[in-house]
Amino acid sequence: MSFMTRVSSITSITCVTLALGVFSSASFASNCDSVTQPAAPSIPAATERSAESMLATQESVKSYVSATRDYLKCVRSTRTHNALVDQVYAIADEYNAALQEFKASTR
Repeated sequence: MSFMTRVSSITSITCVTLALGVFSSASFASNCDSVTQPAAPSIPAATERSAESMLATQESVKSYVSATRDYLKCVRSTRTHNALVDQVYAIADEYNAALQEFKASTR
């Protein structure tokens, strides 16, 4: 499987994970004392993008989505919950735009 096919397949998986995971219920888990708000990953600048950096960034975004999903289970404020969901979508959009630019530059 070529790199671009792999990245395209993984990008779809990331989007599905995002769609299914971010809207997890805001139930209050018993381990909320040990859960902290995850830091948003940084997306490489255009001059820093390579196949390896984009794959690494994709893994960072997936980890961030998963950690945010866990954190959202402990958020009691609707406003905070919604802001975090918006932030996750913004990070995913930023990554997807960077990926599209990277793909276009490697054609």
